[in-house]
Amino acid sequence: MSIKAAVGPINSGTIVTKNITDERKSRTECLYMIEERDPAVARLTTEDAITRAVTQSALDTNILKYGGVPLETATAKRFGERKVQVTLRFGNTTTGTPGQDPGSNQLLAMQLQAANVRVYRRPFSTRKNGEALRYDCDGTTGSGNCSSTSSTCYDSGLARCVSPAIKNGLPDGDWIGGIEPSKVPSFSSAAYIEFANWPVPEVRLQIPARLTAAEFRLLFGASALFGKVGHFNDAAFTWNQIVFAIGTVRIDGADVDWIVEGASTQVYYVNYELTWRPYGWYVQELVQLGSDSSKADTAIINVAEPRVSFSGMFPL
Repeated sequence: MSIKAAVGPINSGTIVTKNITDERKSRTECLYMIEERDPAVARLTTEDAITRAVTQSALDTNILKYGGVPLETATAKRFGERKVQVTLRFGNTTTGTPGQDPGSNQLLAMQLQAANVRVYRRPFSTRKNGEALRYDCDGTTGSGNCSSTSSTCYDSGLARCVSPAIKNGLPDGDWIGGIEPSKVPSFSSAAYIEFANWPVPEVRLQIPARLTAAEFRLLFGASALFGKVGHFNDAAFTWNQIVFAIGTVRIDGADVDWIVEGASTQVYYVNYELTWRPYGWYVQELVQLGSDSSKADTAIINVAEPRVSFSGMFPL
């Protein structure tokens, strides 16, 4: 009678967390040492060793790292006639690729990052006692003068009011470069006005889809996805109960895999690619001061144009 002893997993299992370019949500690798202990059996076959390892993995319910995750591959390495090391690799699929785990379809992938926007101002505004506030102490648009006795943001050490100055996610306070806050640079010297890069939050989005050939061809229509790359959402866009405000999501395109399933069925696995900026797509530009065209000022401009309805834009 064959007695196949299974020892393992002899490792703790390895989990690889999905990133935006990976089709797998997680992977687990478990090693088992399978040994034939019946002296009457001369040789342990690799097929029997793999079968025993798979059976053992199903019994290891206390190891949750691969519980419920489909088995992808099994490999064997021999250590003599009666001992075989088996490696089982489990993978949890998140996109609609052939052989997927039907209980783990991906709904949305996100990658958080920062994008740099050129700015000419600091994220705070300072004013001397008696000077008109650019921003009030609570960060709202200035409505009075700095007061050493009544302004809550007055700093006695600096002898100035120091108030937060952020507008649409960009700094809108004092000029960068040490210019006296109450002074205004000339517009003719705009090329020499100092600037800096300001990080704004940006989120890359991917929405996966499985399309037939007919559905995929519709993406090339004049008003369909591929004709609207670079456009922004003209209304609030909701996906999986996440609401993206108007003018904050840009269509960047799509990543497409063309696969023939079965004998001749063409299937297109698509990842719609978008970029979301929570504060909107604003830039800061140098302009002429409205009250004196010889002086410089800054304007914060929304560049989320052109816009298009996202309704029906992303067939799944």
